[in-house]
Amino acid sequence: MKVIRGKCSAIIMGIYLLLHSLGGYTAVTAPSYVIADAKTGAILEAQRPHLKRQPASTTKIVTAMVVIDHLGMDQWVTISRKASHQQRSKAYLKAKHKYRVKDLLKALLMQSANDAAMALAEAVAGSEKKFTQLMNQKAQSCGAYDTHFLSAAGLTRKGQYSTAYDLFLLMNCATSSEKYSKIREYTRTKVAKIRSNKGKLHRLKNKNRLFTESPYYSIGKTGFTSAARYCYVSYLKKGNEKTVIAMLGSRNLWRDARRLADKSIYLSKKKSNLCTRLIQRKLKEKGYYHLAIDGDFGRKTREAVKKFQAKKGLKRSGNIDEPTLHLLANRKRCA
Repeated sequence: MKVIRGKCSAIIMGIYLLLHSLGGYTAVTAPSYVIADAKTGAILEAQRPHLKRQPASTTKIVTAMVVIDHLGMDQWVTISRKASHQQRSKAYLKAKHKYRVKDLLKALLMQSANDAAMALAEAVAGSEKKFTQLMNQKAQSCGAYDTHFLSAAGLTRKGQYSTAYDLFLLMNCATSSEKYSKIREYTRTKVAKIRSNKGKLHRLKNKNRLFTESPYYSIGKTGFTSAARYCYVSYLKKGNEKTVIAMLGSRNLWRDARRLADKSIYLSKKKSNLCTRLIQRKLKEKGYYHLAIDGDFGRKTREAVKKFQAKKGLKRSGNIDEPTLHLLANRKRCA
């Protein structure tokens, strides 16, 4: 009897650990999330991916892209009184002091500093209002059509919104181009020190616990406001698996983030090869792909996808976004 009871306990514990590792033992509290394959752009799993919500400081990924588009890293920026008086979170930058763009980007991406966001917005466009117009243009260029920014920092504004699906597109945009390598570098820096031209020292600490405490290579950005709740977007890599997770409105940030991260790697291993085979087969049936169906989403497959997208009047991204997959295989995602 003791042996049987012991075996039952071991089985139950094994089932618990398996479910826990896949994120399925306790439901994710975020009302909207996306798990996507970063290589193909295919959605592996999603819950209300197009639900429009306040994006909080995940916005700062786009802020950083726009800054990199317009300013040099060694350029000096003078902190205005308005920038220094921004609400928390902040790096407590001193008004009338000057900081280099690269140091303000560190404060923006590591410390999620709202004062750095305002200072950079003013340096690029003269005002936050004009800067957010550039942010919206950048979002459109990344395919994020259900996103509208009104704050460089992601502070709550009426009429500002994004979606989990759009956050995935924006993160993919930021991580797939060498132009934005500083975003990858600074979001993976644990601690840093920056100084103003007058010697004011600021110590920065990265807020992305998934990067500092998990087994994954992670490029991520957190966000929180009382209206948005906890928001998070992250590019993840483990071995050959590369995924993006995005969520809005979580009530338990790091528990949800870890569950989605674990699940993303599991789903990527299980489904990305099958998804690519489906894509290659459909492209071959339609005359766009002429090589072996091998499940490898390489250059030739991406070129075939671009040709298909051009023929159908879609953006030639080479990624398997929802419109492409729907027209190609009459499906919204590969999951």
